[in-house]
Amino acid sequence: MVIVLMSNNETGKNHDIRTISEIAHANGALLICDATQAPGKIPINLTESRIDMMAFSAHKFFIPKAIGALYISKKNAAKPQSQIHGGGHQRNLRSRTLNVRGIIGMGKACEIARAEMHSDAIKVRELRGRLETELLKIE
Repeated sequence: MVIVLMSNNETGKNHDIRTISEIAHANGALLICDATQAPGKIPINLTESRIDMMAFSAHKFFIPKAIGALYISKKNAAKPQSQIHGGGHQRNLRSRTLNVRGIIGMGKACEIARAEMHSDAIKVRELRGRLETELLKIE
């Protein structure tokens, strides 16, 4: 398996997930993508990118910690094993009661992040430009 960040939190680099996916799949590997930094900042198209599994945490777009998501492709995905046995929720992959408020909040936060993605990118670009200008003034 190949595990890669979609967007690097330190450098801001967005990786070419489609190309990485093609290379991984050509060599018989699954692609697992940590997309924690990406939602609301760059478009994510799971079909085009051919990601096998993608994880992200909602605290990166204004939801309290402890809620996230794991996407598992029906096509090429590994078969995850249950970590907590019991109630058989989610096809026997997990047990315990779902965090319904967190799930609903994350869904709404995704909608807001998607709606504001373009305007936020413009603001960040402007702020980055101001920062660069001011840093160049320092002797």
